[in-house]
Amino acid sequence: MIEEIFLRLLFGGAVGFAIGLTSIGGAVFMLPLLTLWLGFTSSEAVGTASLYSFAAKVFAGPRHIALNNVDFAVAKRFLIGAVPGNLVVTIAINRYMAVHEQNEQLTDAFQQQLRLSIIAVIFLAVILMTINLIRRSRRTQGEEPAPVQPGGGSLFASIVLSIVVGAVVGATAISAVVVVPLMILHFKLPARYTVGTTVFTTLVLMLLTSVVYLFGKQIDVRTALWMALGSVVGVYFGSRLTGRLPEQQLRIAVITLVALAAAMMLIFSGK
Repeated sequence: MIEEIFLRLLFGGAVGFAIGLTSIGGAVFMLPLLTLWLGFTSSEAVGTASLYSFAAKVFAGPRHIALNNVDFAVAKRFLIGAVPGNLVVTIAINRYMAVHEQNEQLTDAFQQQLRLSIIAVIFLAVILMTINLIRRSRRTQGEEPAPVQPGGGSLFASIVLSIVVGAVVGATAISAVVVVPLMILHFKLPARYTVGTTVFTTLVLMLLTSVVYLFGKQIDVRTALWMALGSVVGVYFGSRLTGRLPEQQLRIAVITLVALAAAMMLIFSGK
């Protein structure tokens, strides 16, 4: 029991340290750890990572609101589509697991498909993180983007894109790395509001996802909370190193590690 708690605190600390250093979301690190090293099924990993993400962000959301970093008009437009997209997918996954609970062959096949979906989204996250790294590099070289008006395109396009992103979050628990590009590229938010609005909206989505997976009995609550506790320490030390170490090299290293973890998940997906 003590060894299990220590291992989860250690894993949470490692995830938090990476978050503190790079500001990259925790689920892309959590999912490989939960599935490869702790032996969770794909649905249990998603549920547990969702609760971890909510617990890790629960204080950051109100903080960004207090600092006036949240664009509530954009948040409302995003959540109009993201909430139903999230709920449909999370309820469908948990309903399928409940209905076919006694059929091991069907549940194993479903878990395998969900695992492959998670791997695909992690690789997508790697691509998005790489694009973001390139954008940051260009800014440091003096290539500033032209100012744009926040708000995004048509309401229909916003809702469709938000439904897709909400569904992805519900199926994989990967949130910030798929929400941030939408906030930047579609809703045209500046950096300050991108971070605050992303934290607020993903907090809402993680709460919804966690509740559905909790009722579906697809969450290991103790693992999520122990890892969240460990991540508090990790974030503290990781954030203290920010600015002292070369950021670009750190981000490259983290992106490489995430890609390797996804590759390992893919290699061992059939075993």
